[in-house]
Order: sequence, then structure tokens, then C-alpha cells
Amino acid sequence: MKKFILLVCIVAMSAMNVVAKVEKKERFDSKNYAQATFPEPTCDLGYINEADGIVRCEFEVVNTGTSPLIIINVKPSCGCTATNYNKKPIAP
Repeated sequence: MKKFILLVCIVAMSAMNVVAKVEKKERFDSKNYAQATFPEPTCDLGYINEADGIVRCEFEVVNTGTSPLIIINVKPSCGCTATNYNKKPIAP
């Protein structure tokens, strides 16, 4: 009886794993997606003298996907950097 219960559990877990993989594949095989592309992915500011004032750098984002792109959050790698970005959807 213990072997039978163990076998049923193994079969059930295998079936759940297969279903999860199929659902994941269907979700990402869709042709409707947004994709952010950065024509110039970096901005070299060189040496910055604080006395010269604020230094700015702008990044262009192009949506090369087929659905509108919405940028939800921007996180700079340095705490001394401020960000400002357009929160409107970017059309393909």
C-alpha cells in the first residue's frame, strides 16, 4: 500500500511539472510582447567636477516589440543619481 501511495504521488508531481512547463511555454510563445532596445546603452560622462553643476544624460528607448512598452521602474546603480522618465506607454 505504501508503494502504491508513493507511486501516485510521483505521478501527480510529474503531471504538475508538465502542466507548469506547458503553461510557461504558451505564455512566452505569444507574438504580442514589448521589447526595449537601447540604441546607445551607455553614457560616458567622463570626469565630473561638482563645481560645474548638474550633469545630465538621456537614454533613448525604442520599443521593437509588437505591444506597447510600459516602463514601471528605473533603478540607478548609485544613490547620488536621480531619475526622471516618461511613464506613458511607448508604442511599437
